[in-house]
Amino acid sequence: AKCDACSAGKFANSTGSTVCAVCPAGSSTNNNTGSASCALCKPGSFSSGNGSAVCTVCPGGQFSDKNGTTTCSKCDAGSFSSANSTMCDLCEPGLYSNTTGSASCTKCAAGSSTESLRGSTNCTLCSAGHFAARAGSPSCDPCAVGTSTDNKAGADKCAECAAGHFAKDTGSASC
Repeated sequence: AKCDACSAGKFANSTGSTVCAVCPAGSSTNNNTGSASCALCKPGSFSSGNGSAVCTVCPGGQFSDKNGTTTCSKCDAGSFSSANSTMCDLCEPGLYSNTTGSASCTKCAAGSSTESLRGSTNCTLCSAGHFAARAGSPSCDPCAVGTSTDNKAGADKCAECAAGHFAKDTGSASC
């Protein structure tokens, strides 16, 4: 009599088997047929159900850091991951992520920054007397001598003082 190969996602671990067993969740046969065992899903992948032929790669914004996982975990706000990740990375200064499960970080708008911090969940408006000229600025710069933000926060540039007015210090909120 001819023996049949176990289908992908199933295995028979002994000679003389009459049935194939299904791979438990967290493992697969790596799409192979005729398997004698199942392989645990590698970090960065998972299988949620029994009888998986292949492990599924964790999507961007999620990760798994162990062998044999049945689900991927979402990245915390302030961090991100690409697909097939074993960990999340903190957003760089000037970038933020305000939700869990982010596949990328967002640039702070001009006039705001993350105050040079990594892993930010939001951006802070530049204080009066300071500015951030471009989106994604890690920090706000003080206005030069002779310029101000006219007492406004969130400036993307400083304006020269009008005739008859002056600002003798850097970072002046007003002239």
